[in-house]
Amino acid sequence: MHESPIHNKILFIGVFLSALIWLIGAAYFSYQESKLRDQVNDCEMQSGGRFNGVPICSPLDLFLDEKESEPYIGIQAEIVSTQKVIWGIKEPVTLAVILVLSVSSIPWVWYFLLGRIRELSKAVRGKQ
Repeated sequence: MHESPIHNKILFIGVFLSALIWLIGAAYFSYQESKLRDQVNDCEMQSGGRFNGVPICSPLDLFLDEKESEPYIGIQAEIVSTQKVIWGIKEPVTLAVILVLSVSSIPWVWYFLLGRIRELSKAVRGKQ
């Protein structure tokens, strides 16, 4: 039985790890979004955090209106914190996936190119 070359195994492991990283990132993202929805619902149920009689529970509005001199407290602070986590999830996960795929594909690309060079070399020598 012919065993698969090591560069194919490295590529397969890299693809598997990349998919695993992406799935974990997606699960964490979904968890944080669910947590944010619950926090917004809790905020809307509470009487505090009102502006002209309307509760300020929108994560974007809270983030944009946040002042360092008057930080939010309670549920509004939790909403802003969770929103910041959500915004910070996608880039690191995407970069990790790209990095793992890139590094794991280097041996495969190297041996692929060596094979094409070998074929070209044989073709040139065959014509001489």
